[in-house]
Amino acid sequence: MDPCKHPSLLREHGQFIAHGVGPFGTRTIAPLFSYSSSAIHSDIHVTPTYSWVEDIHPREIDPEFENKVDNRLLWRGADTGILHDHTKEWWLSQRDRIVHLANELNGTATVLPARLSAFEKVGVGDKVNRADINPAMFDIAFAGHPLTCGDGDCNELVERYDWKVPQSIANAGKYKYVFDVRNWLSLQRTILSDSQFASG
Repeated sequence: MDPCKHPSLLREHGQFIAHGVGPFGTRTIAPLFSYSSSAIHSDIHVTPTYSWVEDIHPREIDPEFENKVDNRLLWRGADTGILHDHTKEWWLSQRDRIVHLANELNGTATVLPARLSAFEKVGVGDKVNRADINPAMFDIAFAGHPLTCGDGDCNELVERYDWKVPQSIANAGKYKYVFDVRNWLSLQRTILSDSQFASG
């Protein structure tokens, strides 16, 4: 989504939040290489070779979709995307927000029920306790230990979130659905807008 057309995105992604009141221009133009960019950047895209992996062997550790046993949405990752220190509103960034939203047990969420056909109206949704829906729908957490934090701020990350051990490929292969938080900027409105969840 284009932050110029949707300015609220400037307060929902670490790429923008890290600049506080906004980034400033430089006098010297220099090429900037990155793996992705927003509509307001002109980065030169490069292929992220660090993400390349060999095909999974044996195939039993990543079974066919219908044979996967866990229906929850999976994400494990590091606390990257913004420096977690007292000078930044890091709790607003994409990874912190999804970990918080998916693990929140207080309050309610609006759930849009599944419909029988594409022509049936969805309606306004039903209010459901987060404690009932979040553990059943999500297995989302930071993995390992805090990596991107300033002095004294790492302790706040440990206290604020539950940290899980990194998953093996075999363990991750049990899940039917996997979320890529790097694409959070374009997906967040669809999946977790205003704490509304879709089922079905």
